[in-house]
Amino acid sequence: MSSPRLIKRPAFLMAGLRQYHLHQDAATGIPAQWNQFNEGLAPINRTGSHSFGGVCRADEKGFEYMCAHEVSSYEGLPTSVGRMKVPDQQYAVFTHQGHISSIKDSWQTAMNWIPNAQWVDGETPSFELYDERYDPSTGTGIVELWIPIKPVA
Repeated sequence: MSSPRLIKRPAFLMAGLRQYHLHQDAATGIPAQWNQFNEGLAPINRTGSHSFGGVCRADEKGFEYMCAHEVSSYEGLPTSVGRMKVPDQQYAVFTHQGHISSIKDSWQTAMNWIPNAQWVDGETPSFELYDERYDPSTGTGIVELWIPIKPVA
């Protein structure tokens, strides 16, 4: 994986299906979560055609993952729909290329880059960006990993 691009992204809202995954179960739990998400209806107020895999609330046992779409507002969304506010943030953007089953390796490489650079974790949600370069029917293509960063103090 090549060095990341550094990008400042404005704040945005995500809405979708949120679930907590144990680290050891994520390889099967997240694909099942995407299947469930893709069978549901797209949220109202959706903007754009991209999908996101938001990551937050990580601890030693696991993390929360949200299959989502960007939305303009949460107005009118059922309470069962997960929500994630992503603040205005500087990101290190890494590119995962290949089959989705190896994305864990790309995440590990990206997370190892952060402490070796002039940056520290930005302490806001990270996310995967799925756009037209990714083919969900084959599980192959390009997925961007957006990791929030801030300069070392």
